[in-house]
Amino acid sequence: MQKYQGDIGLIKLNESPKGLSFLPLQAEGKVIAEGEVTGHRHILTATIPQQVEIAQDERGFYLKVNEGEAILTHDKHDVQTMTPGIWFLPRQLERDIIREFRVVSD
Repeated sequence: MQKYQGDIGLIKLNESPKGLSFLPLQAEGKVIAEGEVTGHRHILTATIPQQVEIAQDERGFYLKVNEGEAILTHDKHDVQTMTPGIWFLPRQLERDIIREFRVVSD
């Protein structure tokens, strides 16, 4: 399953990548991306915070939703929900005019 919220992908994985250290998502949530131009933020929260764990590497964020749902909100995009399972939340990449990849600016 794959969805998007602006420049953030939400991809359901079959298993957790090796070598990641997951920590419980705090009740206040986590900003996972902030627009460089607009200042709008993608904010991750959970219906049962202690049942969602989060990890990060150079490619993006990973979630373990054990129970309940993880919720990604943004001022200008539809709310996206993630059901139990392992999720990968990468930033979308784009190719610039000299054929180098870069993170999409929101």
